[in-house]
Amino acid sequence: MVKEELTIRIPADVMAVMVENAERDYPRETCGVLVGKQREAILRAIPIPNRAEKSTRYVFDPLVFRDVEREADVRGLSVIGIYHSHPDHPAVPSETDRALAWPDYFYVILAVARGRVTDIRVWRFPERNAAPEPVGLVTP
Repeated sequence: MVKEELTIRIPADVMAVMVENAERDYPRETCGVLVGKQREAILRAIPIPNRAEKSTRYVFDPLVFRDVEREADVRGLSVIGIYHSHPDHPAVPSETDRALAWPDYFYVILAVARGRVTDIRVWRFPERNAAPEPVGLVTP
């Protein structure tokens, strides 16, 4: 049996928020939360300030993350993923990404070189510390 490739739809305006955020924060990693409907579409990208001391990591303020979850719930939506950038590195999960990944979330990674996004890829981790699975990206 052939495994069907998982895909996620990301509208152009949502993509623009992530790209703008990644390019603005370069050379630091940028980060944010993806809100939408599971297995359907990412409807919003919400930037969250990166609290990490190192420029090659990202850390959310847990209270801000909680507020985003609550707001999404009020709107009948869910947090379904995370986005972050990889300054001067490919848009593939790092060992740190793999170790910290939450199962079943979508992870949008934006590669940024010289202040410009050069690649965008989507990943999922079926379980903690598992190999990442690529997700097909559909943009209208």
